[in-house]
Amino acid sequence: EQERKDTGQKKKILLLEQEKKDLEAARKEWEARAEAKRVSDAAREEAQTAAEEAAARQAERQQQLDLKEHRKKELAARKTAVDLKIKEIEAKKKAEVARKLE
Repeated sequence: EQERKDTGQKKKILLLEQEKKDLEAARKEWEARAEAKRVSDAAREEAQTAAEEAAARQAERQQQLDLKEHRKKELAARKTAVDLKIKEIEAKKKAEVARKLE
């Protein structure tokens, strides 16, 4: 009878030990998955940040190009205005000379 109880207790102990091992394995697997997710999230966040920074740099470059183009157009308009003013002054001089010759 005692031998049967001992055998039963040994089986219970073995089952409990196996359950403990299974739970330890499950915990380790869960921790590994949690770490993998953390690493993945960090990599995703880093990639997102890099993409946002690249987009910001591109937008800044485009803004600088737009500003440069605007300045070029502004200078061209001023040059045209100056050229027209010079032509106007020359025409007035010619008209003055022509009037004096009359």
